[in-house]
Amino acid sequence: MNTFNSNNNEYKETLESTLHQFLQCARLQGNHISAVENEDNPQLLVFGYGSLIWKPNFEYETRLVGHVRGFVRRFWQGNVTHRGVPGSPGRVATLVEDAEGETWGVAYQLKGKSQIQFALEHLFTREISKGGYAIKSVQFYTEHSPCDMNVVTFVATPSNQHYLGPATIDSVARTMMSSRGKSGHNLEYLFNLVDALRNEAPHGVDSHLSSLEDACHQHLSGILLRRHVALGCGQRWDDCCKCLGQKARDDDQYVLKCISSRLCFIKKCIKDNLSR
Repeated sequence: MNTFNSNNNEYKETLESTLHQFLQCARLQGNHISAVENEDNPQLLVFGYGSLIWKPNFEYETRLVGHVRGFVRRFWQGNVTHRGVPGSPGRVATLVEDAEGETWGVAYQLKGKSQIQFALEHLFTREISKGGYAIKSVQFYTEHSPCDMNVVTFVATPSNQHYLGPATIDSVARTMMSSRGKSGHNLEYLFNLVDALRNEAPHGVDSHLSSLEDACHQHLSGILLRRHVALGCGQRWDDCCKCLGQKARDDDQYVLKCISSRLCFIKKCIKDNLSR
């Protein structure tokens, strides 16, 4: 395992040597992996399994949908910049070793020193300096290719200062319901991830991820029902338009937006609960 920990205050000075190290162990030439760096046109694959799936924020040559084996995705890493604040961290994804695990995501193929340098400098700031992650080299598989590929990814370990560790599905959902950072609400992180996977790799939405999504829908359904009662809506809850149309001073606009955009899931939660 090759790691580069965010606790090292001199990480910027070692960026160049770390970049060279990973170029030696992870690159794609045509459809084959080469262990020898192409100095004229170096290439590198970076695997994303969280926000990198829908928001890489760097240029790349090719985007590949696939998975890594021996890991599961868990929301055990705290975040106090993008999806939370100091003292009230949000929860974001990391990879946790599991011999039977499989995690789907996207690998970005980077070509040329300039593209690689820009992407990794961005990722060092985003994932390591602010996120608390460490670099790791893992094997990546696409759905239709028999060959595996070496990729660079970012993993949060228990030793980093933002690590929150295991929690129940409901506990994680409650944290996400109440957390936001400079990049937006913690719910947005979860729902963007689920929606992206459902669109590109439906089998990547595993039982853990779908259970967390369901738990958040349950909390949102409770907000909708309480709002329906508090506003004195005269219609049936499932036909009512006032619940989301009226505004109160303490409204969380993103939560209301979530309810509107995921209303079919939320109504199903309510119906299921009422039928029990």
